[in-house]
Amino acid sequence: MQEKKLSTKAIVGIVVGVLAILAVILAVILMNKNKLTAMVMRLIRQEGEVALLDASGQDVVIMDNMKLYSGNALQTGSDGLVDLSLDDTKYLTIENQSQVVFEKSGKALELKLNSGRLFFNVTEKLADDETMDISTSTMVVGIRGTSGWVDAENSDLYIGDGTVRVKGINPKTGETIEAEFTAGQKVHVYLLDEDGKTVAFELENYTIEDVPREMLRNIVQYPELFERFVDATGFEPKAVIREAIIKEILPDDMVLPEEYEELLEEVIEEMKEPEEEEEEEEEPEEVEEVETPTTNPTVPPENPPAEEPPAEEQPPAQQPAATTTETTPTTYTVTVGSATGGSGTPSPSSAEEGASVTLTATPDSGYEFSGWTVNEGGVTLANPSAASTTFTMPAANVTVTPAFTYTGKFKATVSTANAQWGTVTVSSNGGANPETNGSSMTVLALGGTDNQGGDEVTATAISANENLYRFDHWVLSGLEDEDGERASADELTFPMPANDVSMQAVFRIKTCTVHFTISENITVRVLEATGAGAGAITNGETRTCDSEDDSLEIECSPAPAGTTLSVTAGAGCNIRNDGDGNYSITVTGEYEDVTVTITAQ
Repeated sequence: MQEKKLSTKAIVGIVVGVLAILAVILAVILMNKNKLTAMVMRLIRQEGEVALLDASGQDVVIMDNMKLYSGNALQTGSDGLVDLSLDDTKYLTIENQSQVVFEKSGKALELKLNSGRLFFNVTEKLADDETMDISTSTMVVGIRGTSGWVDAENSDLYIGDGTVRVKGINPKTGETIEAEFTAGQKVHVYLLDEDGKTVAFELENYTIEDVPREMLRNIVQYPELFERFVDATGFEPKAVIREAIIKEILPDDMVLPEEYEELLEEVIEEMKEPEEEEEEEEEPEEVEEVETPTTNPTVPPENPPAEEPPAEEQPPAQQPAATTTETTPTTYTVTVGSATGGSGTPSPSSAEEGASVTLTATPDSGYEFSGWTVNEGGVTLANPSAASTTFTMPAANVTVTPAFTYTGKFKATVSTANAQWGTVTVSSNGGANPETNGSSMTVLALGGTDNQGGDEVTATAISANENLYRFDHWVLSGLEDEDGERASADELTFPMPANDVSMQAVFRIKTCTVHFTISENITVRVLEATGAGAGAITNGETRTCDSEDDSLEIECSPAPAGTTLSVTAGAGCNIRNDGDGNYSITVTGEYEDVTVTITAQ
């Protein structure tokens, strides 16, 4: 039998059908491309004083569950706290007195912790094409799937679980080192000498007592994280719960895994036992007074009673049985009283007799530590005049109180949001020498009241290259600026108020290079531009623009038959289409190089 052959018309129909299916698949991929290449950042909770700034340094109204964008900066006050969610798998807690700037490009996210502390918890390991870095002036922490706590002020990193790669940076010389660290380790970036010639890591395995209170608070609030933490570090769950109670993270704030819920009540009861055990220890003495000496009925009558050994010399089996509680050590508490001008902390806050306890006093701004007073316990401090001192725990509770003296000296700190574009200086006529701390510089200046009577402080923003970069504005904290003039001047001179002041300089790029990638058979002309030059553009050509929101007007034609034009731009450009083949491309002031791609689809 002769085989049937497909007609030309049938073959064409099949080809057209296959191409249609491929076109639909391609369209779906293109439609979802942006969804696959961007992390969604949301602010899910805030407490106290919190400020949100956009990329230009302007205040943004904060709303519940709002999205955050690249260039946003979050600042928290003395009572501020912020919780963030990224793609519902990455969680951040920004602590009080902190500033974080978010820089995001596709699946690459950098959190610049300019000051303060933050906690991070990544519940799912990042994909191979995703990156998430937390950077300070002295370190860059590369996160894949882990939890931990970063302290920018002290250059410290505590790792809760998982493994992170850390780059240590010497901000003076640019020298770097890199290494990987894992759960239960505390990493400190250490600058070896005053000249900053070298940088090193200082590593130690922390104990549960060493865990910062802010880090522990987050761990006991999330059951899944609690389990990861105890599994990774090897800490006993009861020890973690006990330390949370000691650090005054109330039981009501703990959301423990089900298998650990009963441990909370056990720990609370155990922490009450020392008092009960002291009472029980007195009972054997009363029994001995009543029952000794005892008569042993097995002793022959001819043996005189006087030869019987005293009760305390008899075999252990004949001694009173109520002596088992003596094997449980008794712990005593250490309390630091409140004081004007600062606070103090004990480590540990409870201990057995003979243990060593460290006291640390932290003065508020404008105060300095002046000494310790022992109120209860009769201990002898190793150095009562030192802010950090030790003593040996007695068999009693101890209460001490720090004292602070008002000095009127407050910190004036300057920094830059983009150090490669400019630098800052700060000085005071009070004679205090500037102290450099990473990317910031601080002086101590005598503060006045209501901006009257304080030392005169001057902060100056200096462009790294006046032909390429310009100073834009200051982000001020603790300094009044009702008329807006201070924020826009590149030099600030003001009397020091009676509080800390911080000034962050923001620089902008003056010029920007636009690179054009153009497909064949498409003609592109620049119709209008400031400083970019009008005329035809070919594939690979560039134009130089004023980066301060310069606009390029271009005309594209014609598209090959059966196709449509597609004009796209990388980071640094915004595009508007009038529908007639004319496009307006606005260049922002954050990028030195941007790319515009024109193709036919």
